[in-house]
Amino acid sequence: MNKGPTVAGQAVYSKKVLSIYDFWVLGVSNNFFWKCPTRNISEQFLMLVTSNHLDVGIGSGYYLKYYLSQSTKRIALLDLNQNSLDATSKAINHFQPEVYCGDVLEPLELNVDRFDSISVNYLLHCLPGNLID
Repeated sequence: MNKGPTVAGQAVYSKKVLSIYDFWVLGVSNNFFWKCPTRNISEQFLMLVTSNHLDVGIGSGYYLKYYLSQSTKRIALLDLNQNSLDATSKAINHFQPEVYCGDVLEPLELNVDRFDSISVNYLLHCLPGNLID
């Protein structure tokens, strides 16, 4: 696995943590800590996602599992955490997702066609450094 500075931010996403991720992040954290209900984020996702989409920092893949249109032509996953990639790609296998393991703070040489939409839900807080500066 990559030894860059983002490793610590993604290391918590073990299979065990992913098993409670949706409950904790989407049920508790969104509503009570961030004061942004999951339904609001779901509505935004539905409004902005295209049928040619890249999801970066996928977590459990919740929005992909529940809000991708069945007419989605191309879906790609990019994450540094192999557990997240494995669980999400398995859950949305019927879309035949492209799967990329990579560090978003390092140059990515994917050499693929462009995407029409890209989401980074829940990614920024996992990155090293201070987002406020």
